[in-house]
Amino acid sequence: MASMFRMDLVVSSYIPPADIRDLRELCRYRLKLTYMRTSEKNRFQNSMTISKVRLDSVFSDPFGKSASAIMEYLISTEPDEVRDDEILRLIYRRGNMKASDEDILDSIHGYEFIGVQRDKLQIISLHLSQIEECIGLIDRKLEYYRQKYTGIIRHLTTMVGITPASALYILGEIGTDMSVWRDDASLACRAGLSPANNASAGKKKSTRIGNGGHYLKPLLVQCALAAVKNTKKDPYFRRKYETLKKRRGHKKAIIAIARKMLVAIYHMIRDDADFLPVDHREIIQNTKTTKGLNLKNVIAFLKDQGADDDTIRLVEVQCSGKVPETADACGKASADKEAKEKQSASECADAFQPIQESVNGSPVLISGS
Repeated sequence: MASMFRMDLVVSSYIPPADIRDLRELCRYRLKLTYMRTSEKNRFQNSMTISKVRLDSVFSDPFGKSASAIMEYLISTEPDEVRDDEILRLIYRRGNMKASDEDILDSIHGYEFIGVQRDKLQIISLHLSQIEECIGLIDRKLEYYRQKYTGIIRHLTTMVGITPASALYILGEIGTDMSVWRDDASLACRAGLSPANNASAGKKKSTRIGNGGHYLKPLLVQCALAAVKNTKKDPYFRRKYETLKKRRGHKKAIIAIARKMLVAIYHMIRDDADFLPVDHREIIQNTKTTKGLNLKNVIAFLKDQGADDDTIRLVEVQCSGKVPETADACGKASADKEAKEKQSASECADAFQPIQESVNGSPVLISGS
């Protein structure tokens, strides 16, 4: 491999510039902290279930403002000193809150911190606050890169499903210089979004995507899921998704949408342009024109079906309205043959017809020999 590399036969790996590497480090570290926060929230909710606290049944977000205040009050207060009026005072009333005061109190009554559950909840709460503080520090560091790449982020956010945060993550993974990629297919291959082309004897064996893009592929899948849910602002990807889902299913359709988004991102960054695909108007307004039936389409269809040259030539003649010389000759020969057959039949009939003569003025029929 060293000899091949010395002769410039090995393609060098993509190494982004220093600022993109720093951006990538911060984005990936923030993603890891987000995973840690999710794990801690799952442990916290597990302790709530063990302690018979059912706030998740009355609040849509068990880590919202009201639920967090109630849990903090329960953890810091002895069970004998817990009062219902104090719990109701901690509830942050909003217009879309459907749970009543009785439902909230019923979800708390009968709770019991078994064993070390109270200590575990206190430690998890402390760790969650520390993680949130670390994520806030990283966000302040990322503000510098948001200002630096404002133009590219503005172009990327014109695509539905892409937020400023996700646009910054994408830049950290693929960079801002698209000349390092051979084409959009090369970028999709690196992201692990290129389907396999495993076929033998005219049969497709597998179309599974690769294992690359451990950070970029999940991000694009999340953006694709957000894009296909949009039905009012810009249903472009929603229409594409519905068409693919009918034939390939949900998972393959989402991967296809993610790849389409990455290809569009490649061209948007390269051309410094907003998101505007060539078929955007046709898809949105559902004005896609169907191909008319003409001679060119018919011949192309016949070739795909394996028709021979004589059949295709005959179709061309019939559609063009012209009669070839060979057809005229064949028609003339057929007419001559038919006339000769009629003449010979007439001669045979005359030969076998009886001969009429008269004897003494009376007609007599004499058969011909």
